Amino acid sequence: KWKCADEEFIQNMSQEECKSIGFLIERRERSRSRRDYAVSDQMREELKEKHNVYLDDKMKLWWISSSEEQGSERWRNHSLWRQIPTTTENDACVDPETVDNLLQKRDKARQKKDFETADALFEEARTCPDNNLCLLINDDSRTWRIWTEKPLPKPIIWNDEEKGKGGDVESSDPPPKKGKSIADSCISLVAAHAPSKVEEIRQILKEFPDREEQIFEKLQQKYKY
Repeated sequence: KWKCADEEFIQNMSQEECKSIGFLIERRERSRSRRDYAVSDQMREELKEKHNVYLDDKMKLWWISSSEEQGSERWRNHSLWRQIPTTTENDACVDPETVDNLLQKRDKARQKKDFETADALFEEARTCPDNNLCLLINDDSRTWRIWTEKPLPKPIIWNDEEKGKGGDVESSDPPPKKGKSIADSCISLVAAHAPSKVEEIRQILKEFPDREEQIFEKLQQKYKY
């Protein structure tokens, strides 16, 4: 559903003008769905000429401005690019500031319809990580991350079954000692509080060997150590 990018501005518009803009946008959307691009382009020009309205089809946003670039900058500032973390090792191979700068330059090139420059900037951003890694860039969610063959590990969510109805469980378990692996400490902690979950925690540790510290911290929080 289409929305105005500047909600404060729309409050100062008359109902008649808002309805007129909405009507034209809906007509144009129906034309696009029928692949009648000649009519949809005509509707876009009519929106510009009659109402100074500019559109972003990907974001489903419209705004009023004296120029398309100026207007788009107003809402682009509220839709910045965001990095999705993968692994510490992979994320260390890319400079987030460099990626953000390249993608913001690409945004401006696309707004100016300089698609050749935009494609070049996209490729530069995609291939900028070290160690022959590359980025997966999603325009819809405005996110990017290191591309990995395997799906990203899902967050580990613990339930509170072992806490019972008596409230928090107190624990006197010591932190990991020297000579004892973090994985062993995780298993010991679970064995002390929820023996039935030992095999489950073994499997989790096997699947996520690089997240043992985070898993141990989660267990400590769960059992209130």
